[in-house]
Amino acid sequence: AVGQNAAALQHAPEDLRSDRGFVLAAVGQNAAVLQHAPEDLRSDRGFVLSAVGQNAAALQHAPEDLRSDRGFVLAAVGQNAAVLQHAPEDLRSDRGFVLSAVGQNAA
Repeated sequence: AVGQNAAALQHAPEDLRSDRGFVLAAVGQNAAVLQHAPEDLRSDRGFVLSAVGQNAAALQHAPEDLRSDRGFVLAAVGQNAAVLQHAPEDLRSDRGFVLSAVGQNAA
């Protein structure tokens, strides 16, 4: 159900909502699940990086501070090159950033 309806995570039992593996699997099916994940997971850089590695579109649902963090987005692109298409416009239009992102995936 969560894979089809991201908001369903809000109504899942607390033990499932706080289960990192469950939420990551759900994000793998539906990137929007990340926006309904508990705050402690959404604020965990490592967790969000794993989520974006599972589903590049999850970057669009990550907290703003992570979406706008060059280092974080570069790390995410390193895990999943498709993340670049979901990066904020200011990063995608930054030649240096794009060259760094492409360079790390070429290696």
